[in-house]
Amino acid sequence: MKKFLLFLMITISVFMCSACTPSANTDQAATSIKPSTFSKETNNVLSLFDDKLYFFDTTWKDTAKYFKFTGWTYQDGTWVESGSISGTSEDFPKQIALLLEEDAYTLYTIDENGSGGATVNLENANFIGNVTMTGVQKIEQNTQIPYDQETPIFVKIGTKKDSMKEFSITDDFRTLDCDMGFALTLTVSNTEEL
Repeated sequence: MKKFLLFLMITISVFMCSACTPSANTDQAATSIKPSTFSKETNNVLSLFDDKLYFFDTTWKDTAKYFKFTGWTYQDGTWVESGSISGTSEDFPKQIALLLEEDAYTLYTIDENGSGGATVNLENANFIGNVTMTGVQKIEQNTQIPYDQETPIFVKIGTKKDSMKEFSITDDFRTLDCDMGFALTLTVSNTEEL
C-alpha cells in the first residue's frame, strides 16, 4: 500500500511539474526589464537625486538581435520622438539609467565594460512650465518585453489643470490628457534592425 501511495504521489508530481513547463510560445518575450535593487547605503546616496535618477536591469534572450530605447516628449499638443539609443545583440546593456532633469534627459547604458550615455536637450518641449500637478509611472516589477512592440518603461506627465486622471505604465501615454510629458520606451526585435 505504501508503495502504491508513493507511486501515486510521484505520478501526480510529474504531471503537476509538466503542466508548469513553459510552452513553445514563450519565445515571444524578447527580454525582460525590472527596476534595479541596491543596498541601503546606495539608496541613501541615490536619494540625493530626488526622483531624477532611475535604474533598470535588463535580461536579454539569445534570440533578440536589436534594441531601441526611445525618448518621447509632449510638444505643442503631440508626442514626438526626442532621441534614442539603439544597437545590436553585441551592445545589449545589462543596466540602464535615466537621469531626468527639467531641461534635458540622459540615458546611460551600463555593462561589464563600463557605461556610455546620450543627453537630449528638452528646451523646445513643453517639459518646462508652470504645471499644477505631475504624475510618474514606471515599471515596478520584472516585465517581459515582447518582440517588435514598443513598451513604455517610464512616463512622466504634468498638467495645468486642477486635477489629473490616474494612469498606469500600461496605458498608451500618447492618449493621456497632459500639458507636458516625457516617456521612455523599449523596443526589441529578433528579425530586423530598429
